[in-house]
Amino acid sequence: MAAEARPALLATLYNGTWLSPSCRYGEYFPDTDSSTYERDVLTINDGSFVFEENTYSDASCTLLISSDRQELSLTLGETFTGADTGLTLQQLAVSNGTTETHYSGYATANGNHLIATSNDANTYPDHITLDEYYVKQDGDFTPDGATITVLGHSGMNLSDGIVYPLEDTHDVATIGWSPTGTYDAGVSWGDGVWLRANYESTEYSYVADMGANSLAQVTSLPTAWPTKDDFNTEADESSAAPALVKGHVYVVRMLDGNYAKIRILNTPDADSDWNVLIEYELM
Repeated sequence: MAAEARPALLATLYNGTWLSPSCRYGEYFPDTDSSTYERDVLTINDGSFVFEENTYSDASCTLLISSDRQELSLTLGETFTGADTGLTLQQLAVSNGTTETHYSGYATANGNHLIATSNDANTYPDHITLDEYYVKQDGDFTPDGATITVLGHSGMNLSDGIVYPLEDTHDVATIGWSPTGTYDAGVSWGDGVWLRANYESTEYSYVADMGANSLAQVTSLPTAWPTKDDFNTEADESSAAPALVKGHVYVVRMLDGNYAKIRILNTPDADSDWNVLIEYELM
């Protein structure tokens, strides 16, 4: 990539405030029966890069107690095609003036998510692992266009891209077992990665496999939803839920009664904390 093109790319895709996707539990203090919560914040403005490890007193991460702040510089390197996903990744170098840390990064075209992979060695990673990603503060999550992000077992509210770890507060999550309780022949718990939506529904698994398609090709809702194991009859044993497949699109019903379509972008790995790279679009 030509050097003169880098500031424009930085301004359009990387500038802004980025939040780690969840307000995570910090430390418990038994003397006061209170807890702290933590969230990381990245603020990027052209070449400046501010990283904050913030501690809060509330589970919504709004009441700030303290902040460990580092002011760094960010330099864009070359672009390259990531293995497995086929995404165009960017070399990102973050420096404190003494040492430099290298990342491979991907910022979505609609500016909602930033995915990064750090590397302990002094070289740029050649791929993205799905363990470090951020959500744009006040990002636009309207149904116009697809969003690429990481989905894991902690779940996500698809309408704002934020992770909500409680099962009754997120739209969809990944799991290591069939959401219907029924498996294909030769497949059992832990053999793959599945989606689970509408956790509280006792009758249906509101996840429908629409096959190998692009998001644009899926324009209608499924005619039926898989039935959970407890509701299967002897004549209806077809509710086995196949594990996630790269390139397949899945339609899910969200908590608010609306729907989204999710396409799997990487090869799911049951040994990688069940994280998958997805693109999704509200329907």
